[in-house]
Amino acid sequence: MRYSYKTGWALLLAMLLWSGIAAWNAWHPDSCYRYMRGDMTQPSSEAVEMSGTTVYVPCSQWYPRQTLYVQTACVAAVVSTAIFLLLLAGDVVNWRRMKMGMRRLEE
Repeated sequence: MRYSYKTGWALLLAMLLWSGIAAWNAWHPDSCYRYMRGDMTQPSSEAVEMSGTTVYVPCSQWYPRQTLYVQTACVAAVVSTAIFLLLLAGDVVNWRRMKMGMRRLEE
């Protein structure tokens, strides 16, 4: 199946962002790391500074405990994954139409 280059680049961008987030998370453990691994002697929440006030976020909520840069990278990763999936769906439709002998959709 031949795919468009846009789909390939969108896949590479999404993989780069997701692997970067996973690597950052692995190299920057926070105070909830031990609690999530089963050490019940650690606190079940972490104090996070939001808009000048301290908020206690449960350890089960990963996203609010991250910095603004990591949250922005997460949003970019979700958007790039959605773009990849939309491009992939268009490529699959074009492939099926070409296989059935129908006219190819314009890109």
